[in-house]
Amino acid sequence: MTVKQVPLVDYLHIGARPYLKAKACTSCGARFFDRRIACGNCGAQEFENARVRNQGVVTSFTIVHRAAPGIPAPYVSAIIETDD
Repeated sequence: MTVKQVPLVDYLHIGARPYLKAKACTSCGARFFDRRIACGNCGAQEFENARVRNQGVVTSFTIVHRAAPGIPAPYVSAIIETDD
């Protein structure tokens, strides 16, 4: 039996080569991972999908041991700076 992996968030693409997907403002290019109705940078309301590079610099991280119900723990939460 094959078990299908389902991401817990919309911005995580799980496959043979996993990657992150951001929402990019079509007006100013600002990127966000959460769902938005308006850009936090310029106020525009149109977004397009943008693939985030797989390399970056970890600027901060934590290991989460207690999560919300239904979220398996422990897991790593990190802030990563990318060139995009």
